[in-house]
Amino acid sequence: MSISTLQDYEKFIEIFPNLYRATFNLQFGPLNWPVSIFLINIEPSNNVWILIDTADPDNISKLFTALSQHFSKFPNYQLKYILLTHDHFDHTGSISRLLDEYEDIKLVLGEPESFLTNNKNVNGKIHTQQLATVEGKITVDKDRIVMIKRGKEEEFEFFNVLKPIFIADSNLGSISYLHIPTNCIMVGDSLMNLSTSQCSKPVITLPFTSTNSHLNSVKESIKNISRLEDVKIVFPAHDHSQNGLSINDVRAFADTLKK
Repeated sequence: MSISTLQDYEKFIEIFPNLYRATFNLQFGPLNWPVSIFLINIEPSNNVWILIDTADPDNISKLFTALSQHFSKFPNYQLKYILLTHDHFDHTGSISRLLDEYEDIKLVLGEPESFLTNNKNVNGKIHTQQLATVEGKITVDKDRIVMIKRGKEEEFEFFNVLKPIFIADSNLGSISYLHIPTNCIMVGDSLMNLSTSQCSKPVITLPFTSTNSHLNSVKESIKNISRLEDVKIVFPAHDHSQNGLSINDVRAFADTLKK
């Protein structure tokens, strides 16, 4: 299936009420993969928005074009948070420019995150944090980072609308977000739904893993997703379908997994 045939290719489309998705082409070696970015109208009455993930570095300009076109329909909007599911380059590529363009926006991370390090000044006080991404270190004012801690997810400002859920092993920082009004969950790279050719239908698969330990953690994460009771639709970051996966399909896939 061609990525360009998706309705949300390089533009934000409302796929469920107040939940929008844009899909971009990620060049991964000889392969072209879809990479999805989500916008949530978290407070429609106040025109407050949240962005989930930021695409890869090659799609920065296209992401900003899509954001500009989208927000032209919503004057006086406020883009309040960038939420990262995890630290891979195709999810963090536009962070630096977003922080520059939107002076009041804050970056939300799940703790612990391996790419976050402290940056102290000469007095020993921490005023900034460094994000060690593939593109190099990005220095961010400490006040612009919100760290979601396991067991304290309810401290996130919009917990009752967009619920952070740690589904990975406790040693990983991966975090998913459940949009409570629509029962849709954005799960990053916990699983994939890809076509192997332009003619084939998308198939649920495991993400790439580097070690057996990581593989076991990925499998456990998928099983944890399948056990969630308040989920109807699962949205992977790499997805050739327009409308995500039904939770029943994810549960059937989880039942096939063995450690």
